[in-house]
Amino acid sequence: MVEVVDLRRSFGRVRALDGARLAVRAGEVHAIVGENGAGKTTLVSILGGSLRADGGLVRVHGEPFEPRSPRDAWRAGIGLVYQHFRLVPALSVLENVALGVRSRARGWSLPSDEVRQRLGDLMDRTGLRVPVDEPVAGLPVGVRQRVEILKLLYRDPRVLVLDEPTAVLTPQETGELLTVLRRLADEGRAVVLIAHKLDEVLAVADRFTVLRRGRTVLEAERGRVDAAALARAMVGRDVTHPRRAAARPPGPEVAVLVDAHLHPPAGAPLRGASVRIRRGEIVGVAGVDGNGQEALAALLAGRAAPDAGEARLPEGIGFIPGDRAHQGLIGGFDLTENVALALYDRPPYRRGPWLVWGALVRAARALIERFGVRARGPRQRAAE
Repeated sequence: MVEVVDLRRSFGRVRALDGARLAVRAGEVHAIVGENGAGKTTLVSILGGSLRADGGLVRVHGEPFEPRSPRDAWRAGIGLVYQHFRLVPALSVLENVALGVRSRARGWSLPSDEVRQRLGDLMDRTGLRVPVDEPVAGLPVGVRQRVEILKLLYRDPRVLVLDEPTAVLTPQETGELLTVLRRLADEGRAVVLIAHKLDEVLAVADRFTVLRRGRTVLEAERGRVDAAALARAMVGRDVTHPRRAAARPPGPEVAVLVDAHLHPPAGAPLRGASVRIRRGEIVGVAGVDGNGQEALAALLAGRAAPDAGEARLPEGIGFIPGDRAHQGLIGGFDLTENVALALYDRPPYRRGPWLVWGALVRAARALIERFGVRARGPRQRAAE
């Protein structure tokens, strides 16, 4: 159904794809796995028409396929759910699903009752429930993921490509989604699942393709490969699991919430949460998405003050939001400018009213090297 041969794509001096290959059949769940930066998202962006390949060949149903836009991919029956959501926050779920869909009866004026009926049928069939009349801006990240998947299924593609769809889902939601994907493949569709959680892909996939540094290094069928073999192919060496360190008594309290309440402008409120975090420990927060986790994170990160209750927080708290693309970065800024947003008010990165760009560039370069960021340099745009 979909064949990729010797696909290449570079961003400056960084080779995101360097001869990747892929073959996807109808009626299967095909998992593409690899480390971050392996080229998975670049590959699916080319299939979806968001990027153009520098070289290589893509065939769909045996015919050469060179999409120039996402609309070309839709016409070929390929639909994508991207890792970073492509929804309009100010519009309702219903309106987001209807965007770009042409009604046979009324041209581009799609009646809401038609959308509502079809969307309701989809939710009944898949078990993916969403509040259809709520604005997307107020929905938790996990619910937005469901909206993206329903928006894809509404268009009835024959090839479904999902880029890290379980990254923001709870284990229960993940299991439900994998069941839906299995059912869609059994209907004769091709399902491409991009992931790096090996237990998930082993539970649902029929075949596996492993990418490493832009190249296809392993192709295998279900039953002929295990988690150890996939992990070895992903990183190029045997993977050992570190032994858990001996338990140590926790240190003094460093962050405390006592009976904290917060009613954010959007999202679920927090009602009477108490948390005590001690030095040297990892604290996990569990719960179904949409039950105040975002409000709790906002309080602990110092991004909001409680409406009632007490918050005792230290300085120097780092925060990584759930929606990294929209809340954690500015895509139009380069990497140094994004780093500057966190460092601009402290020496040696500021001298009087002026930013010291040389120091900021050095800081960005050090972070790139320390964390293995695949970038051509500290002045590359974050969106690239």
